[in-house]
Amino acid sequence: NTLKLVTECCIQIVELEGSESVTNGLLKALGHKVPKVVVAALDTLYECVSGFGAGVMAAKPILKALPPMFDHKDKNVREKAKDITVEFVGWIGLPVVSSLLLEKMSDAMKADVQKKIEES
Repeated sequence: NTLKLVTECCIQIVELEGSESVTNGLLKALGHKVPKVVVAALDTLYECVSGFGAGVMAAKPILKALPPMFDHKDKNVREKAKDITVEFVGWIGLPVVSSLLLEKMSDAMKADVQKKIEES
C-alpha cells in the first residue's frame, strides 16, 4: 500500500531528525482539495505525534493548522483532527491545547473533542 509506505518514510525521516520538514510537508497537504489526501496527511501526522511526541513533533504549528480541519466537509478529516488533538492532550496537557486550539472551535466540536479526551 502506497500510503503505508509514505507514512513509513515520513516516520524514518522524523527518526533522522527531520521532523520539521515532515511537519511542513504534511501541513501543506492539509490544504489539498481532495479529502483523501487531507486524511492521509492527518493520519501520518497522527502516527508521528503518537510515536515521537510533542518533544519531537512541534505542537504549535500542527495545532495552529487544525482549526479549519474541524469545519471540513469530510467527516474523516474532522475525526483525524480530533484524534491528533487528543494525542497532543496526552503529551502536553489540556491547558496548552486549550490555549492553542480549543478556544477556536465551535461549541459542538469542542464538546466532541472533550468527550474523546475523556474516553482516552
